Formats: sequence, structure tokens, C-alpha cells
Amino acid sequence: MSYAIRAREKARTPDVIGSTFYLFDVTVYVLINLGSTHSYICTALVTEKKLPIEPIDYDIQVTDPLGQSVIVNLVCRNCPLKVKCCEFPADLMLLPLWEFDVFLGIDWLSMYDAISFDQLKKMLKEAPVLTQPKSGVLYVVYSDASLNGLGCVLMQSGKVVVYASRQLKQHEKNYPTHDLELAAIVFALKI
Repeated sequence: MSYAIRAREKARTPDVIGSTFYLFDVTVYVLINLGSTHSYICTALVTEKKLPIEPIDYDIQVTDPLGQSVIVNLVCRNCPLKVKCCEFPADLMLLPLWEFDVFLGIDWLSMYDAISFDQLKKMLKEAPVLTQPKSGVLYVVYSDASLNGLGCVLMQSGKVVVYASRQLKQHEKNYPTHDLELAAIVFALKI
């Protein structure tokens, strides 16, 4: 769990953006980090979606914030990442990520040099237009917790219907990570 906490804290630094993208019409949580030379995808997501993989000609040693290393040598080519109706294909190396579905490094950003880091940051932080809920269409609820608060998003057909967030109550600040995640789910379901 300490990796998850450190990853959340890392997402608040100026050269890192945490956001949601779409990959094969599935919402994925993405971390964009200028400090990483390569881009990665969660091994579990590749397995779940049965994405095609192929070996690369070299091994890369990746070290996490706790100092643990893993060797990476498989890639998913041309993964169609979408944000705000724009598609950005990416070659993503398989990595056992826990906090994020996709981790984009400087290799991905340099492929799209027409988009600067600041432009991308602005595009991801602008609030999208909310859509009206439709009767008879399934809803998807996303919730998350941080060391500061709880948040959730209610979506229909890949479009946001409503956002909600709140700061943690004083007693919740002592909750372990899994209890905070459960509190976020309860908060989302009460909206």
C-alpha cells in the first residue's frame, strides 16, 4: 500500500499529470510523467482485454518508488489512447502497475511534439461539458480516495453526468488506504 500512497503523492508534482483516458472504449487511469523515459501498461489490463503483445529486442529494468525492480521486455503496439475525442496511439510496455492503468513517459509525449506538456495539462484539467442522464442506459460509477479527500464520477455511455468530491473528515484522516477507498465508494453511492 505504501506504493499506492507514494504514487498518489507523486501525481501532485508539477511534471506529472494524473487523468483518465479511453483505451478501446474503456476508461483507464493514466499517469503522465516527464521523468520516465518509457511508457507502460498494467499487465492485468493487458490480460483482461486480451491485448496482443510482442517481445522487444532488449530488457529494461524498472525500479518503483520503494526500490524494487522488475525486468520489462514485452510491448503492446499502437494502443489507441483517446482523450477529448483525440486519439494518441502508443507503444506500451507491460509492467505490473497497481495504482495506474497506463503510465506515459517522455517517449509518448515526444511522439506528439505538436502538443506541449502545458497544452496537454490544460486540456486534461478543463472541465468537460456534462451530459444529461438518459433513462434506460446503464450508469458507471468511478470513485477514488486520496490522503485529502474522496471523489467520484457518474458516467453514461462514456460521458460524464456528474462529478462530486469532498474533503476528508477529521476522523477519516486516520483511516488506512483500503478503508478510504471503501469510504469513496459509499460516498459515490450516496450521491
